[in-house]
Formats: sequence, C-alpha cells, structure tokens
Amino acid sequence: MAGTHTNALAATTAELHWDVTDIARGEPKEEWTVRLGSGEAIGEIASGEPLTIHWAPDSGYWRGEWGEEATYGRHREGGRYDLERITRGRWLRQLVLAGAWGPPQVEENGRFTIEAETADETGALADAIDAESIESYEATGSIDEDGIIREFDAEYQYTTDHTDRLHIHQVRLRVDNVGDVSVSPPDWIDTARDRAPEVTMDFVQDRQFIELTMHDGNPMVPPTYLTVHSEHQGSLPIAGNLGPLSEPVSAGDTLYLYLEDGVVHASRDELPDNVSPEPFEDEIAIWAQRGREYFFITSR
Repeated sequence: MAGTHTNALAATTAELHWDVTDIARGEPKEEWTVRLGSGEAIGEIASGEPLTIHWAPDSGYWRGEWGEEATYGRHREGGRYDLERITRGRWLRQLVLAGAWGPPQVEENGRFTIEAETADETGALADAIDAESIESYEATGSIDEDGIIREFDAEYQYTTDHTDRLHIHQVRLRVDNVGDVSVSPPDWIDTARDRAPEVTMDFVQDRQFIELTMHDGNPMVPPTYLTVHSEHQGSLPIAGNLGPLSEPVSAGDTLYLYLEDGVVHASRDELPDNVSPEPFEDEIAIWAQRGREYFFITSR
C-alpha cells in the first residue's frame, strides 16, 4: 500500500502535510509540508528550528532562519531526487506495516477507507522510533482510485529502555492538490550555492589525524553536531565540543580530528601535542548538522 502510494506520487504533483504530536506531553513533535512538483520539490519544516529545503537533481540546498541572518547548507541528498525520502515513504511503510488492517470499505466518492484497531508487524516501526515495545496501535486511511493515500491517521503507544513513561504519539498525513502543484527554484537558491559551507578533509601524519578545513561559506554555528563515521565501526564516540560545537566554525578554520582511547577529539587550527592517537584505519565519512546537514564528505 505504501509502495503503491509512492509510485503513484511519482506520476503526478501534490502537496503533502505531515504532523506528529506527542499526546502525552501535549506538544507538536514534527510539522512538515512538501510541495511535490515535476522533478523538484520544496519542503517546509515548521517544528523545532524552521527551515526550507529545495530538492532537485542538481540541488539539495536548505535555508534556516536562525538569528539575525539566514543560514544555508547542502544536505547529503543533494544531487539526487529521491522521491521516497522526500515524501517520507519509508516512514509511511513502517506505519502501515504496524497495523492489523481490516477489509477496505468503498466510499461514495470512489475512494476506499481502511482501518486497523490493533497492531500487527511492529518491528520496523519500533526500530524507527527506538521503541522497546509497541503497546497499542490504531489507524485509519483513505485511498483514492490511483492508490494515493489522501488521509492517514495513526495513534500508537510505546515504551523505551531510556525512560519509564509511556509515550503516546499521533501521526497525521494529508495529501492535497493532486495534479495541481507546480514548483520552481526558490529565490534564495543562488545565495545558498554561494554560502553553503565548502569543506575538505585529508589524512595527515600517517592517518593519525584528519585535517578538516572549511574554505568558504557561512559559519556553522552552535548548536551544530559533528559526526565522524567509520566504515566498519559506525559513528565513533565524540568527545568535548564536537557535538554540539561550542564555537562557530568559519571560513579559514581547520579542525584536526584524532582518535584516542576509542573517542574522537579535536584541536582547532593546529596539531595537538602530548596525545597518542590511533590511526584511522578505514574510510571515514564526516558531516555537520543543525536541523539539516551543512555538508557531507567522505575520504573516498
């Protein structure tokens, strides 16, 4: 069902609205709108720190309104138009798989409705939300004749091994204006290309250090999280001020990253003394993120 929905969206244009509410806390968790055009899309994230994303085969830039000046970056989807990621198709599939769905009921307008009053295959959903167990699940959906899920409402309760409280989340999807949406590059896209951080990485001193240099672009300001990901070890533990950064990283700045006692540390602008780093033995990916990624770079 979720796969049919994504495939049907690939053949048309539409506007998608996602809302996730933490019922137990009485507050919105996510608010996400996507205007899906022909080969490009605009996403608006209203929750947390608001930002706007432009997706196109040669784009992937975002703009955030943080402080006095707008901030720009380029996330890793840049350069490819991934419809499933843009429309959150994988998340929808996990939600649909979790329900024990009854037979569809045909509506007068040609759509049909489905309903799930209990949970079924909850493993994928539990993994996605880091749940220890899904305690309850119920959902309804309305699907049009092309297979597009026009309305989807779900509520589920779950526990985690991090807290003792019961989490209750409500998810709402609406798909409107099917076939009537057009998207063009936003007026800030050229500015984003100029101001998104340009970063390079090099191994130095027999791979004992990674020299991470920012050459151009707007500063990456706190709270920005830096991740160092090893091909075989996964995301390495980060020490000190790497996540989140305590000071901005600006054009001309260099961070020297090194691995000591299994933890990544950093020295700003010069190689540190009196350390015993372990060599980085495999390929490394590094990204910095605040809301979305400023940059994504690999050693390959």
